[in-house]
Amino acid sequence: MRHRTRGRVAAAACAALVALSGCAAPQEPAPEGVPKKGAGAEAAVQADAGLSALVPQRYRDKKTITVATSASVPPLAFVNSGNNNEITGVVVDLTKAWTALLGLDVQVVRTEGGNVMPGVLSGRFDAVMSVGDFKSRQPTMDFVDFLRGGTALMVRSGNPHGVKGIDDLCGRSLAIGRGSIEETDAQRVSKECVGSGKPAVNINAFADGQAMVLALQSDRVETAWNDIAPANYLIKQNPGQFELTGDGVHWLAPYAAGFRKDDTQLRDAAQRALQKLVEDGTYRKILDEWGQGSIAVDRVAVNGSQF
Repeated sequence: MRHRTRGRVAAAACAALVALSGCAAPQEPAPEGVPKKGAGAEAAVQADAGLSALVPQRYRDKKTITVATSASVPPLAFVNSGNNNEITGVVVDLTKAWTALLGLDVQVVRTEGGNVMPGVLSGRFDAVMSVGDFKSRQPTMDFVDFLRGGTALMVRSGNPHGVKGIDDLCGRSLAIGRGSIEETDAQRVSKECVGSGKPAVNINAFADGQAMVLALQSDRVETAWNDIAPANYLIKQNPGQFELTGDGVHWLAPYAAGFRKDDTQLRDAAQRALQKLVEDGTYRKILDEWGQGSIAVDRVAVNGSQF
């Protein structure tokens, strides 16, 4: 089934980039027990005069840019109800860091996922905080790619049921997010299993990641199929209980900050600032605080997606 697995990548890309990408997926609440997050590595970032000089004068005059987010996917960007409904997440921290390097404050505005990109294009917002960089979108908007996107299978530590990967799901009990593209792909895999004379996948749809965790903990399911960033976060939130398994992460389109095509100076300043964060180690510190080291990039590209 290797060729069929690769054929599913384009469809799964929507799920992996649900954060602000405008895909249809459930609005996931913040995980229970999210601690109040103190100042992280982003709080220590100081303005760089050389990079600040690259910022268009209109932004320097108002000293603030406004970025849009749906704030719906932990740990990328989500509302922490346990901390005065603060919008938090790894992408939020990265955005605070690169704007600080440019000598700017950032105003994070929450809006519906389908309104994020149109809001930037209309001038309501200055940038999209995080969105999927797909080639089909590049004629409309420019993207600064700063995180890798993908999906993966999560199992209990030690992989007690010996789940080998997506091609090994026939007859397995599988947890997925209700309404996600993983659910659609799981249904497709199940049909392929039946068509080849194997047992169907026992698909169990859950409302959010915490419900999937409980199903794994209680051995109701053998594995869970999730986007890589939420999977990493659930592993970090439940130390020693879970791990990723199978033939590795299925890497898809990257997460990116999105800019209007005529705002090239701000786009390039953001790219330079994010690249400096990568080179001076701040970027890695922020990702590690959220358990997201596996989705780090070495080079921050502009419109670099192959998907």
